Amino acid sequence: MMKGFMLTAAFLLAVLRCEAKVDIVHKDNLSDKRAGMHREKFIAAFDKCSLFAEYTLEGDRIVKKAWGDHFFGLKLGYSPKNGGWSIWDFLNVHVRNAEGRTVDALSASRPSLFAGYSADGADFLAAEWLAPEGKRLKLLFASYPSHRDWLFVRVDLGGAKVERIDFNAYPGNAAVPEGRERHFATRENDWILNKEAASFKPASSSALLYSRYVDERFGNKIVFDERFIESVSVPKTASMISVRFKPAEDAEAAVFALGYFAHKEPSDQVTRFLGEEGDSIAGFLRAVDWDAEPKSDDFKLSVKIALLMGVERKRLEDVAKRYLKAVKVKDMETIAGCCGEVMELRRRKTAEELELLKK
Repeated sequence: MMKGFMLTAAFLLAVLRCEAKVDIVHKDNLSDKRAGMHREKFIAAFDKCSLFAEYTLEGDRIVKKAWGDHFFGLKLGYSPKNGGWSIWDFLNVHVRNAEGRTVDALSASRPSLFAGYSADGADFLAAEWLAPEGKRLKLLFASYPSHRDWLFVRVDLGGAKVERIDFNAYPGNAAVPEGRERHFATRENDWILNKEAASFKPASSSALLYSRYVDERFGNKIVFDERFIESVSVPKTASMISVRFKPAEDAEAAVFALGYFAHKEPSDQVTRFLGEEGDSIAGFLRAVDWDAEPKSDDFKLSVKIALLMGVERKRLEDVAKRYLKAVKVKDMETIAGCCGEVMELRRRKTAEELELLKK
């Protein structure tokens, strides 16, 4: 009997690894040392990167009373020694509320949607947050097999009143050693951020974040569609580099590609990336089909696997009905949610099998 359970569990884990290209995990009611509080965590793991949103709640209310009460991190080419995109706060989307003040929508509310799916040869994460005045902030993240060192991001500007989009990084390291220069370079200019801030109307689509004299061989790359950006600013800094984009007034969305370099000379990266590679990534970014629909065959296969694993048929039928209804009207939010729901049911079944192995 034990051997049978071992084979079953091994089969289930293999199936999950092979089919689930973007792995979604939702952890609720995580412990917090403070009385009456708990933590909630959302994780999306792609092939070569992962991002996570973590919140502290008091009942149903989000609280930010201390450092660490909220994280929205990205691990893409990151290591504790060499830094990278911020694992604490890599993205802020500032929206305007009814009083005219701006707030970061990603920290002001928990995600109302956080689901993964595959479509058109890519792996997607669809995520939504509540925004002021009953609006919803919609984000899409995409990872392609041909560009696994890059994460592509779309911020929908049609719902919430987005004032600014920030991407934050620590190229090389988060420490502040004496003598290190922080650089922000475009094709047109190279700013030493220790000495001055950068502010400009973009004329090209690529920027390189790197260091000189200390932590030189690791850095970050960002590509954007400059047609949808009114201006770019980067504050003076010796530590975290915050690249801040103001969307154009008539833009319906803003799109970005996040990358990195490791174990390479920064001068070579400035020449190669700003001269050639950046244009190639910009062309790819413009061609991303953000409306690509998941293939129904993939969803049906996932449901079939869930049935073979022993997931309750009635529950799967209910999800399948919602999925098919959503496909007819191209409701991508519900489609992504249904795909994620089936994967979560499969995950729970696998966890049950593994628990049985321990007995």
